[in-house]
Amino acid sequence: MFVIKWDEPILVRAAHSPTRRAIEFRASRKTQKTVTSIAARRQLERIIPLLAEHMMDPTSEPLPARFDVFNERDRVIYQFKVICQTRRRDDINQTRPARVVVTAVECQ
Repeated sequence: MFVIKWDEPILVRAAHSPTRRAIEFRASRKTQKTVTSIAARRQLERIIPLLAEHMMDPTSEPLPARFDVFNERDRVIYQFKVICQTRRRDDINQTRPARVVVTAVECQ
């Protein structure tokens, strides 16, 4: 099972990805302070692997650069920022994993 490590980068590898690439995911300390319930944290832990699978599937539609997911029960908005994959200058065939940064905003 995927487990969040707050404010540390985590490489998520999609199990069924034909390219075997990875997505770097980072949840900030601010997110940890907002996502206090276990249910909200589990929801986030379920979303991230699905996003990684989607991002690595060459047949899927690209995600927008920024999008939100609302957790109605806990009144939390997860704000996702997708940073596109770039090629390294030293090796044209090697690519860096795309990054997903998530922050959480508590709604009143």
